Amino acid sequence: MRSTTYDPAGTVLDGIAAYEQAAGGSRAADTRARYRRLADDVRSAMHPGDTCELAFAAELDRPDGERGTAPAFVAVLDDRVLVAWRRGRLRHRSGTVVVSRASILAVRVRAGAVEPKEILLTIAGDKDVVLVAGAGTHSVLHDVLSRTATPTTTAPDRARQAW
Repeated sequence: MRSTTYDPAGTVLDGIAAYEQAAGGSRAADTRARYRRLADDVRSAMHPGDTCELAFAAELDRPDGERGTAPAFVAVLDDRVLVAWRRGRLRHRSGTVVVSRASILAVRVRAGAVEPKEILLTIAGDKDVVLVAGAGTHSVLHDVLSRTATPTTTAPDRARQAW
């Protein structure tokens, strides 16, 4: 059940703090700014009672079939991974991609082609998501996703094998 008055800001800020502590980076200001721009999209996909284990800014390989990337905000929730994105300066187009954590089969990493400090991170699940993220993100994300414990799936084991 979704609430129109529910505001997940506190939960998301906890996820941002957890990511910054785990990754040892100083991108908290960028991540908070990205969250403010995409807060409505994040809010529409979250439910009361959700917990956010990690939250970080990334670039999303365009899910609308067009070339390039779009600024994105990634929130790893207790049962799903939420990616909110927006593109365009004049005619904003935004959306969300939600991947169930139980459906994640693999998390693949490869070096970025443009910036050596960036990586391409592919989450393969019921929907595939390709992110361009900062170095260190893949190990933090892998640690969190490998803690997913559902008795009916072995997704964490398959994700661990993909590394």
